[in-house]
Amino acid sequence: MATQMTFTDSAIQRIKHTDKTEWCSDKTYRGLRLCITAGSKTWYASKWDGAAQKSRQTKIGQFPKMKREEAWRIACEVKSEMDAGEHMSRAEKAMKAVEDDAPPLPTLASALDAYLTHQTSPRFSGKSRMRESTAKEYRRSFELHLSTWAEIVIDKLPTRNINQHLNAVQKDHPHAAYRAHAVIGATLRHACKVHAVVLAIPTLTDITKQPKREIDRDIDWADRWQEIEDVDNEIKRACWELRWHMGVRENVLRSLTWSHVDLDAGTVTFDRLKRDDNGRTVAISTFSLSVFNRLRDLHGSDWVFPATRRIKGILGHLDVLDRLPLTAPGDVRHLWNEAAMSVVMPYHLQRWLNQQNLTGNEIAMLGHYGVPDLDSQRNAANKVSAYIMSRCKSAPCSVIEISRSAS
Repeated sequence: MATQMTFTDSAIQRIKHTDKTEWCSDKTYRGLRLCITAGSKTWYASKWDGAAQKSRQTKIGQFPKMKREEAWRIACEVKSEMDAGEHMSRAEKAMKAVEDDAPPLPTLASALDAYLTHQTSPRFSGKSRMRESTAKEYRRSFELHLSTWAEIVIDKLPTRNINQHLNAVQKDHPHAAYRAHAVIGATLRHACKVHAVVLAIPTLTDITKQPKREIDRDIDWADRWQEIEDVDNEIKRACWELRWHMGVRENVLRSLTWSHVDLDAGTVTFDRLKRDDNGRTVAISTFSLSVFNRLRDLHGSDWVFPATRRIKGILGHLDVLDRLPLTAPGDVRHLWNEAAMSVVMPYHLQRWLNQQNLTGNEIAMLGHYGVPDLDSQRNAANKVSAYIMSRCKSAPCSVIEISRSAS
């Protein structure tokens, strides 16, 4: 129960501090209360909340820094806010101030730009950057299937409508729907991390099953090799041959310059891997080295595989290889892996030579941070090339004959 007194600055000044907490009020200033403790005299604004059936009390300030008139003025403001349902505690006001100072959330188009900028820039995590070609594919998919919501702020997106749209697209264009689903999902997940918000991520009801590459194992290797040898353009023919005998991805092979190739040491250095910006130097087989020597004598370009025509006056490297009647460009990489397994190449060497990232077990086989020595790499590469050439000369009639020819 509060002690009744007359609130004047002089009367409050005369009140002595006690060990017990004491509350004082004044009928003239209803709702204004003074709390007296052993160390302070504190003003509070108190008001009955009929909805909650309890009294709500808000700290205003301390006497003598805050005199009675100022305390009464603030108490009246607090009561007005309570009546209007707008009153907030100091903690709530501080939180609101932080929210007001925070930058506004971006639109979906701006969030996509921020995501692609992050992915294509050098990353402190050590992860590899997204290729520009992949970024263009993301933007193309966004323009085709998600541009309707480009200018909507990300926390206002109609997730249900986007889900229905993606499911409708999936009926006729399953791969396009899957790509759009991946684009908006990656964009919003990145925005959630950057802006510390939780958003609903649009998604397909049933994720599109991605088709796997199927290689026709019944096609004779000799027939595949013959159609490669029948390619008229010598540079394209050499690219096909090296793809098969090195087992590397086409895009990293076509972009090689002579600065990456050491003909004396018989090595090739790749600037980056598919998911790693760190480069890798690999030894090549005697056959592969002969192809590189042939190319070196063939032209004077800085590119190992120069293009056949200039674009805007610039001579770049060879474009994507066209599919042959029996063989797609990606097939020969899988055939190289088949050859590597057939000659029982150690798994860590197999992944090292064909530019795959090493997993924990393979790194352990090398000794942490180790690399296979060049002699081991070259010996393994020569075994694979010998096996490929033995299969390409004639069609063996049995597995035993394949093993004999490889040895």
